Amino acid sequence: MSGAFPVVYRAKRWIGAEGGLQRPSGAAYDSREKLLYICDMENGRVAAFGEADGSLRILGAGTGRVKPVKPLAVSVKEGRIAVTDAEENAV
Repeated sequence: MSGAFPVVYRAKRWIGAEGGLQRPSGAAYDSREKLLYICDMENGRVAAFGEADGSLRILGAGTGRVKPVKPLAVSVKEGRIAVTDAEENAV
């Protein structure tokens, strides 16, 4: 079975776990890259879960990258990711 549902099922183990998602909000599925993006408001980040292996990747961490303060919603289209930030009132 492919698609967003199996990824969501595997991603559940990260919700509320130490180092995992704390207060998840918006989500978007990238069918091309097979990734589920979830906003993590409490930790100020966006997490990406791989469909194939259930891996967790954190976006926006590192030099030269924008880190959202309170990510509220995420959208994916043609490989581009847009995140709304409730704290900064920005996309």
